[in-house]
Parts: sequence; structure tokens; C-alpha cells
Amino acid sequence: RVHGDSALKFSMATARAVIVTGANKGIGLCIVKRLVAAGVPTVLGARDIALGQAAADEIGSPLVTPRQLDIASQASIEAFARWVADAFPEGVAALVNNAGMAFKGSIFGAAEAQTTLATNLFGTHALTIALLPSLGDGARVVNVASRAGRLGQLSPALQAEFASPALTMERLTELVGGFVTSIQNDSVEAQGWPRSMYGVSKCAEIAMTRVVARTAPALAVAACCPGWCKTDMSSNQGPRSADEGADTPFWLAVQAPRETFGPPGTALFFADRESIEW
Repeated sequence: RVHGDSALKFSMATARAVIVTGANKGIGLCIVKRLVAAGVPTVLGARDIALGQAAADEIGSPLVTPRQLDIASQASIEAFARWVADAFPEGVAALVNNAGMAFKGSIFGAAEAQTTLATNLFGTHALTIALLPSLGDGARVVNVASRAGRLGQLSPALQAEFASPALTMERLTELVGGFVTSIQNDSVEAQGWPRSMYGVSKCAEIAMTRVVARTAPALAVAACCPGWCKTDMSSNQGPRSADEGADTPFWLAVQAPRETFGPPGTALFFADRESIEW
């Protein structure tokens, strides 16, 4: 539920927009609906603009602007970032990186792992970097990750690398490249990896969130787990509704006090509006 006082404080403090990716359905659409209910101008990013427009029409508010965005395409990211800079010269208040993908069933292969990483890790990172000029001091970046990306599924050596305060995007790219190679070489477990493409991609996304926080300390940066929700991605399995899953990312984007995010340069991992262990 959106509390009137919090929404009022937000809208009085800033009329800047919030961007939500992968927002034409599921958790992303529910985040948009919560933002609109709080009076927040919102950009609804969708890979298929027809589906994005249909979602915006369903909401039926002038606060929603649908826009084509495929985070697996650098050209789409660059076009979107140029549009944001033109449409919001004063900058935007927050970016909610909700777009993501997962192969269903027991599929496990090197090509599929690369595809999963291209969206969940590299696409999310590329969009965030492209939008940095529109994310001024105090703006928020909220990455919708998952407990499936828990650090403990990696070997101790890989855990140390992923959690290192000296980790760079270049090193993280090398590490996940090693995961893909281990699939090709049939040495996944021997190299310390779990047999989960989605899990590794989300673990890497959380590690990347921490890298972004260190490189852009003026931003408030966090990762979160929405919980297991009934959405297309989960084949409508799970005990939570998409709207329940939207609560923590929405809260982090516009309602959580700045100190919730920890000191500048850090990025915490949240679930149910609480910081949890990665």
C-alpha cells in the first residue's frame, strides 16, 4: 500500500521521473502501477513497444510514458539514453533495472549461459552506465536481482572474487567468461560453479551492483529480491503475487530513506524492505 504522506513528500520534493525496465508485465508493470499511484512520473521500458503501449493504456495515466528498450541491444540502450537526456534535461530520480530473462526447464548450455548473462548482467550494466549522465547526485539505482544469486552457491575462491571490494567490471567479465568456458569443457563443478545459468547471472548482477556503487558513490545503489512470484518467468509458480514482489523495489526507488542504502559507495541486498545477507 502506498501511504499518502510518503507519496506527498516525494512528489513535493521532486517531480523527476523514475525509469522501470521490463515493465510491460509482471513485477515491472506492478512497480509502474505503484509509482503512478504515488504520483510519480514513470517511464515504462518495454522490449516490444506495442506491449509497452498496451500496458500504459491499461494503466490509463498521463504519468506513464512507454518507451522501447531492449537491454540486450547496445543500439537500443544508446537510443533510449539519448531520449532520456532530451526528455528529462533535469535528470531522473531513479532507475529500476527490472528487465531480465531465464531459460525454462533443464536447459543448460554455453550459448544459453551467454544469452542469460548478456541480459541479466551486461545489459543491466550497460544501461546503467549509459544513463549515468541523467542520474544526478542522490539518484537511485535499484537492481531487481534474486536470492537465486546467493553468494554461497559459489566455491570459496569464487566467493572471495565476487565479494572483493577491489572487483572491477573487467574482472567480473573474466570470471563469468570462465563459467561459460566451464560449461563448454564440462568442468562446471570442478571450477567451483553451480549448474544454474540464472543463479550465476543474478550472483554476478549483485556483484556488479556493488561495483557500480563504488564507481558512482553519489548515487544510492541497491539490489533486491522480490521473492518467488507468480509471473511468466516463473511459469506462474510461487506463493507471491507480482504486486507483492513489486513492493521492495518500489520502496527502494522512492520511499526508503537515503541512509537505508548504507554509506556512499556501498550497495546492500534487500528483501521485504530489509537488508539481507548476500
